Amino acid sequence: MLASLMTHGERLGADRVLGDLRNMVDSRHTLRDIIGGAFPFDAPIAADIPVTVAWGTQDRVLLPYQARRARHLLPQAEHVWLPGSGHVPMSDDADAVVEILLRGSSHGLLARADDAA
Repeated sequence: MLASLMTHGERLGADRVLGDLRNMVDSRHTLRDIIGGAFPFDAPIAADIPVTVAWGTQDRVLLPYQARRARHLLPQAEHVWLPGSGHVPMSDDADAVVEILLRGSSHGLLARADDAA
């Protein structure tokens, strides 16, 4: 099961895997409600809002054609590949995920610092 979500499931301890599975089962009703109330987000995104889309090269849930679709739908976004990562890249390459999050979230901070100067 983990192989469909990540490439390095062996890095997770048995307690964490069991806890995650229990949480998934316990949240199925909430997830059904969330999915049932979902709607496509197709509003334009303001140019001053940084958007980063990171995609695992080994993702077996969201396949490469969906990354191409995301690039087409969000041309202003920074699109980043996570080599060797699956659908849950935090378990495959936590350092790369942290670096991408910090880089993406710093855009607004840098702009505000420039405005203050």
